[in-house]
Amino acid sequence: MIHPLAPRCGPKTTPFGGRGRGALHAGFSALELLVALTIILAVMGISAAVYARMRSAAKSQSAMTAMGPLCDASLRYQQIVPLPLQDRDAGLYFVDFNNNGIKDGSDRTLTSMEYFLLRTSEVPDCQAQLNFVPKDMMITEQTATVGIRFLSPANTASANTLIKAGYTLKTVLDPWGTELKFRSLSNATLLNLDASVGEKDAAIPYADYPFFASAGPDGLWGALTAHDVNQPNRDAKDNLYSFTAHQ
Repeated sequence: MIHPLAPRCGPKTTPFGGRGRGALHAGFSALELLVALTIILAVMGISAAVYARMRSAAKSQSAMTAMGPLCDASLRYQQIVPLPLQDRDAGLYFVDFNNNGIKDGSDRTLTSMEYFLLRTSEVPDCQAQLNFVPKDMMITEQTATVGIRFLSPANTASANTLIKAGYTLKTVLDPWGTELKFRSLSNATLLNLDASVGEKDAAIPYADYPFFASAGPDGLWGALTAHDVNQPNRDAKDNLYSFTAHQ
């Protein structure tokens, strides 16, 4: 018979079912640490990918939102001005930076977006629509006033007409920093015009009405198969077009 006060033999237990003093301070094994680290990295990777997709989707939505007021301004211009805006005319106008009346090395022709903003600046109702373009996307390229001249296609060294004696050059960039493009082409014949007049490329589809385009997250316009927006190549696949907002 064991005396009630006699010390007990055998392993010591803890209130939590442990097997002794060392059990409370036992560390994780290397395998357990590796598994935990792997799980943490996997969760971080998934979170980063989800965040990147959400951010890209938000920027795409911002680009489409910005193109809305541009389309409204284009429509309003067509309602007020008898002559329609033609993006192929953009290459006939150049920025006369030094105001010498001659297109020289310091000058360049307008882009389609610059040309659109130049023409719509003449119509107050259009300007009212353009006020809805996000301020961080409407970029002032030349703070000082510059001269805009009409360039004769027959003689590219001289200018025929001074269109704007003083004009602040502006354009619109998408959320990825690439300039938007304005398109008024309505048939394939116009797409085959001289590439030196305006911005002609196979990456932009044609439509029956004016529209705007963004190169998307990669900043590359790419190319389209037979001008088919439904068959873009790899670089053009992420392009955004204002007319898709209404489909």
